Amino acid sequence: MKRSFTFAFGLLLVSSLGISQQTDTLGSVKQKYLNQKVVLIGYVAENLRAQPVLMEWHLGTEAAGRYAADMESYLPATYKGKTATVIAIQLNNPQKTPTVNALGEPVSPDSMVKPYFDFIVRLDDGQVAMTTAYPNTISLDVRLASEENAIAQEMADQLPTVVGKSFYACGFTDLYSTDATLTQILGTSRILKELSDVPLLVALKVTVAKYDESANAVILKLKLPDGREALAVASGDQLTNKDATFMERISASLLSEVPKKLTPQEITAIKRRSIFRGMSKNALYYSMGLPKSENDWGRGGKQFVYADTLMVYLDNQDKVVDWQSLNN
Repeated sequence: MKRSFTFAFGLLLVSSLGISQQTDTLGSVKQKYLNQKVVLIGYVAENLRAQPVLMEWHLGTEAAGRYAADMESYLPATYKGKTATVIAIQLNNPQKTPTVNALGEPVSPDSMVKPYFDFIVRLDDGQVAMTTAYPNTISLDVRLASEENAIAQEMADQLPTVVGKSFYACGFTDLYSTDATLTQILGTSRILKELSDVPLLVALKVTVAKYDESANAVILKLKLPDGREALAVASGDQLTNKDATFMERISASLLSEVPKKLTPQEITAIKRRSIFRGMSKNALYYSMGLPKSENDWGRGGKQFVYADTLMVYLDNQDKVVDWQSLNN
């Protein structure tokens, strides 16, 4: 019934990046990355090929001053977290690039705003690889090595202080069994390792906190009230979100405290994973998770669809007014 918090977080982040970097040009991308050391990040696909691969990254070759990707050859997943040098950044399709603007003035490729470009790197073993991106999405595929080193230092300094502290699960929290590997948790098979019966808004104490530099991920082991243990993972852009506190950044999809705006009735409902009329939208999220889809519904209200079996209706004040279960 819950939707992946990490996926939703990523969408929100991409959206915000699109606003903040909408004037980035090819020249500014080159200025930031060209000839710099970067760390390959991105999404690992476990079942696309016989061995796991790093999605969006392909082997590249150079000819006549341009690089071309072999779209049938993906970079093995073992390259995730590896360091590479950026050797070229080129427009993906220069033939479709305008050479003059509306006034007939010449337009240089480097002045193009929000270009779609090829990003080419040479790994330390000599392998050439490339991906395509826009200025506001390239950070999903690479991170400057200097930034990566700063993150690693911050984790070394602050992560030990997290042990012994508590986090709180809610409806969009993803926790995993302790036999899950990091590859499974960050990959497509994570649902097979998810725990579905975790108590909500109950203190879960951190017993182990570890930073995996190659995956740029924080792994927390938590003690559940019934004695079981579970894993939580925060990774990627969540760890570098400058608008969040350190505890928020490493909390994965957990809450660092019980939200103070929740009413006693809402807290009780969340713990029971239930709904009531008058419940706030945020409390609904904490109880049921993020909806599968959201539709407009009468007088500025919204219809939240959960897994095609439950529809919840909110008014224009973001309060629950009704719901319908197709299981009944």
